[in-house]
Amino acid sequence: DHDGRVWAWGRNTDGQIGNGSFSHQITPVRLIYFGKATAVAASRHHSMAVTDDGRVWTWGRNGVGQLGHGDKQTQWQPKRVEGLVDVALIAAGVSHSAAVTTDGDLYVWGQNSDGQLGLGHEEEQLSPAQVPGIRGANAIACGWGFTIADEINSIDLSSWGINNHGQLGDGSTTSRYAPGPVPSTREVTQFATQYYHVVSVRVDGRVPTWGWNGYGQLGDGTTTDRPEALTAQLVEDAISVACGCFHSLALLRSGALESWGANGMGQLGDGTEVDRHTRVDVQNLTDVVMIATGCNHNLAVKSDGSLWAWGMGAFGQLGNGETSHQSTPVRVIGF
Repeated sequence: DHDGRVWAWGRNTDGQIGNGSFSHQITPVRLIYFGKATAVAASRHHSMAVTDDGRVWTWGRNGVGQLGHGDKQTQWQPKRVEGLVDVALIAAGVSHSAAVTTDGDLYVWGQNSDGQLGLGHEEEQLSPAQVPGIRGANAIACGWGFTIADEINSIDLSSWGINNHGQLGDGSTTSRYAPGPVPSTREVTQFATQYYHVVSVRVDGRVPTWGWNGYGQLGDGTTTDRPEALTAQLVEDAISVACGCFHSLALLRSGALESWGANGMGQLGDGTEVDRHTRVDVQNLTDVVMIATGCNHNLAVKSDGSLWAWGMGAFGQLGNGETSHQSTPVRVIGF
């Protein structure tokens, strides 16, 4: 929250809530194991936080070293990652993690079977390792088996890892173990990924997307994969984007939201459970200033500080005290 306190709720089969238990949480619980947080990140099975002293804390599943503690032991409470200091940004992939320091150095750890760590090999990394060739990083996102970064002095974004659906955005489906450019992304100001597709926003408010499109999550009116950046139809004046496993979300300058892709659990927020291949309006939500997505659910903060959620709720991830899906936004208890 605005005071730097960390709250968590939802699925907890691997201790990813971080409250010392493995019970799902249907309402928010506060984590008290570290000081003021400046950033948080969560994947399906593990979670991360950066505190105001630049330290990184991780917890949850650790089967491939994604917690960065030098071992493979699950942690159901936050534990500090040794050796990382002056961290400003973090990102959590399905089974790998990344951190960017205030100097712009990029560190990665965890699963590496698809080269997603960018270290030039396939060996998993149990503790943080610096990605060679990346300098001045100022943004990072981790998908399922791949990574994307932005560098201050680079013309285009960089990507590496698995590329079976064209998610690296280089016009091919060839995987790579080291960073390479994503053409035609020089005007991208923000980007997001979570599974096998990428959503971004340009300075003009348009939304380039690429990668897997099986549910129409690229927003181009088709279900055809795209290995290069293609602007989503009709989406204009966006200022921020977020990416679920099979759907996409955009925050417009007006404070309204648009979404597209899979909708079997109501994650598009349009009051239906019908997949959409082009954008639809999220219902009953205005004055939004911040968005985030889980695999099949979403969160939005309004200008008054209230927090809203919709989509899959089976594990309590909507934070409304229930375990049912919601096809329109509901308010998170306590926020």
